Amino acid sequence: MLNKQMIQCGICGKFFAPHLRSGNKESVYKCQSKNFINESCGNNNVNVAKIERAVTTLLVQNYGHNIKRKFNDADEHRIKISEIKIQIEEIEGFIKKQSKVEDNLIDLFTSGILNKTKLNEKLDVVKKEVSKLQNQLVNLKGQLEAHQSLINQKEAIIIAEGDDNHLIKLFQNKDILKSIVSSILVYPSKRRLTKFSNEVCTRVEITTTDGDMTNIFLSNYSKGNFSDEPTLPKVPYGYPSPE
Repeated sequence: MLNKQMIQCGICGKFFAPHLRSGNKESVYKCQSKNFINESCGNNNVNVAKIERAVTTLLVQNYGHNIKRKFNDADEHRIKISEIKIQIEEIEGFIKKQSKVEDNLIDLFTSGILNKTKLNEKLDVVKKEVSKLQNQLVNLKGQLEAHQSLINQKEAIIIAEGDDNHLIKLFQNKDILKSIVSSILVYPSKRRLTKFSNEVCTRVEITTTDGDMTNIFLSNYSKGNFSDEPTLPKVPYGYPSPE
């Protein structure tokens, strides 16, 4: 359901990608920094089934009451497309400015004002900023494509009132998901949700395109997961809830 351009590492900024495990081991999303020798940021892997179930249930509960209006209103999608295009132009402008900063630094090095150590330090800062901006650009372009796709297919979106099972299936549509979720950031957490000493907890920060943010805590143990959102009732979809 979630793709490699939706889940982002809160430590290094790289995207998470699905990792299919052999045998009976459960599949996970892992930070792509782990694909490079000596570059792993050390962030936790996230169980695929847990995070997808948690995100889906959160969206069903928070958006189920107005989802028909939200997805079938073509004008709303067009407004959002215009807003995203403005954001894309701004970020592309910032990236060009960083390119000029890089050129200026090289000029300062060439003229002897900066030594090689200082040059590399400053170029590293520029590189990290550009990487961050490029990730934002990828995210926004994905949202842009999603909104345009939903305009084209809106007649196929039919939702019965109170049909949560239908909504769950609907959110498996990546275009619909991208039109609602702005970012999913993953961080390691020191929080403990069970009594197991070797428990590993992860904080998942989900931000919607409307600016709403919810933290979900996932444990590597199946019964130790819950959301910080106090208004969400317990539901039978496996949504993380307190013990």
